[in-house]
Amino acid sequence: MKKGKRVTGSGATIVYITSTDSEATNPRFAFVVAKSVDKRATARNRIKRLLSESVRHLIPGMTTRFDCVVIGMREAVHMDQKGLEGAILPLLQKVGLLT
Repeated sequence: MKKGKRVTGSGATIVYITSTDSEATNPRFAFVVAKSVDKRATARNRIKRLLSESVRHLIPGMTTRFDCVVIGMREAVHMDQKGLEGAILPLLQKVGLLT
């Protein structure tokens, strides 16, 4: 995360770096939600599930190899699935994973 580039939007931040794994064909993702977002583990896990589901639908259209960390922000607590997809889509386009 120290060497990666950062793109921030409403509800999420993406930290990305070009993958060094030569065999990787798809981008790899990790999802992180800090305890400062919500104290309850159930709420943090819900945000992680929603974020991963939002990205999962978009993976077939991705062609470049990146390692990405998606960080859930405080605004994501009140968002639903469509809201998070709408927040993540422009970030992935900005990174260059989607056209």
